[in-house]
Amino acid sequence: MGKGILIVILGGIVILNYMNMNNNNRVTKATKVAESAFSKSKARNICNSTIEKLLAELGDDGNYRDSITAPISWFDGNITYRVKDTTIGDEDLVKIQVTSEYFGSTANATVIAWIPNSGYIPLPIKGIISTNNDINALGTLVIDGRNHDKNGNLITNSGIYGIWTTGTFSQGGSVTVGGTDQTTNIDYSPTNPADSKIIKTNQTWAGGYPSSPDELLGGEQEGFPEGKLKSLAQSGISGSQYVTDPSTLTFPLQGITFIEGSYGTSGSASIEGEGILIVHNSALDAILKNATDTFKGLIIADDIDKFKGNLIGALVGLTPAPASGNCIGNGSGTILFSEEALKISTQNVDKLNSGFGKHRVTVISWLE
Repeated sequence: MGKGILIVILGGIVILNYMNMNNNNRVTKATKVAESAFSKSKARNICNSTIEKLLAELGDDGNYRDSITAPISWFDGNITYRVKDTTIGDEDLVKIQVTSEYFGSTANATVIAWIPNSGYIPLPIKGIISTNNDINALGTLVIDGRNHDKNGNLITNSGIYGIWTTGTFSQGGSVTVGGTDQTTNIDYSPTNPADSKIIKTNQTWAGGYPSSPDELLGGEQEGFPEGKLKSLAQSGISGSQYVTDPSTLTFPLQGITFIEGSYGTSGSASIEGEGILIVHNSALDAILKNATDTFKGLIIADDIDKFKGNLIGALVGLTPAPASGNCIGNGSGTILFSEEALKISTQNVDKLNSGFGKHRVTVISWLE
């Protein structure tokens, strides 16, 4: 009996020790899993907090760019980051790349952001002249869709079509047309007749041709509900003006100039200035006629008739049925495409976001 009891006791001790060891192993493993989960979560939080800090820096200063390649301490962890310029399509953006480390766990994130007031190219612009109707041009007008800087200096192989229209185009007189073939990025100097590769007629606008300036810039989906551009012009931002009587305009034009009605039908229409010039009303029959002088930026008009000025930027007509006829321009004017001038012109058309949970820059993508 004594030996039996001893065997039972020793066996119990062995089993108990085995169970304790298993329990200890489970506790140890659970602790490691918890530590790993906490470290990963902490690393991710440090990474995202760093991005929020850098977005705040960009909100304060749109020109902020920085690079930290040697790890520095941040919230008890270590981080490296890079804030640099990047380009996607025609848009100049900012890329933020952050790596964080906390107790052996690493997190990475890349954010693409657009800086408000930095300007952009409205994507719907198809050619240096874009219209929704048959057009013709006369005189010695120069139409050049090749890219230029804001002063009219040529930047090679980065432009757009010379003409883009849902209707037809007739090149008369001594008019010359140039541009960039969008399929090859090859430039074509202004000639008469123009190369067919930079003239696009009988085209279709996906989703339907825009019938208002706000719709042209993307509509409500892109932050331009109907009436926004008019509201910005009425606010006076950066010298913007809203008028129904063009004789009350102050020159040079700046910011957003919104003329609700026709301009130049009883004489010439000075466009001296820069920014965005809009000639539009709800009936879609506001005419910009006999434009003179020099404008840098984007011109949007319901009906464009006999343009005689100098434009560095882009020109868009909205109406499918111009009451004034189809002559887009005559005389000796020049119309030159310019990405730089367009980006300057759109600096004031996006309103800064602010408040809890919002960024003062527009986050395009956030990849972790």
